[in-house]
Order: sequence, then structure tokens, then C-alpha cells
Amino acid sequence: MNKERRKSLDVAIEELNKAKFILEKIDYSEVTDLLASAKAAIDEVKDAEQDAFDNLSEGLQAGERGQRMEEIINELDDASGDIDELISSIDEHDLTGGFEEIAEKIEGSKE
Repeated sequence: MNKERRKSLDVAIEELNKAKFILEKIDYSEVTDLLASAKAAIDEVKDAEQDAFDNLSEGLQAGERGQRMEEIINELDDASGDIDELISSIDEHDLTGGFEEIAEKIEGSKE
């Protein structure tokens, strides 16, 4: 490997280290708390919309308004589930763990 390519890899390692530094500064518990709070608000609205739908007559439930309410309930339920997946993803992954391994591979390729 020539000097120019090694220099490019040094730049790549430097950028990886900067990215790791930025990720280490993030308070993931605060992120998950905010996501949980947003989920709770969504679930509250979804439940209220479900109650309102359930209190409609069968005719209104089958009508345009009722159908739209069902769409809203389903969209909010999907959004709530997506937030659960985000929280699980954050909790399950160490977002900074792979940086050293990547840097080692790059360093090894420069030899």
C-alpha cells in the first residue's frame, strides 16, 4: 500500500474516532425517556379515539367518519409500536462498541 492510501485510511480512522466521540456524548437514557413519553401521549390519544369510536352507533362506525377514526387508531397503534422498536433497538445496541474493531481492521490493512 502506498503512502497516499495510508494517509486516506488515517483520515478514515480520524473520522471514525470523531463519530465515536459524538455518540459517547449522547445520553441514551434521556432519548429513551423522551421516546417513552411520546409513546404514552400517543397511546392516550389512541385510547381516547378508540373509546369515541366504540361509543358511536354501528351506522356511524360503518360510515366515513367511523372509517377515518379506525384509520387514525391504526396509524397511532403503528406509531406506538414503532417507538417500542426504537427503544428496544437503543437498549439492545452499544452504538460505540464496534469502532475499535473497525479501526483495528483499517490499521491492519495499512501494513
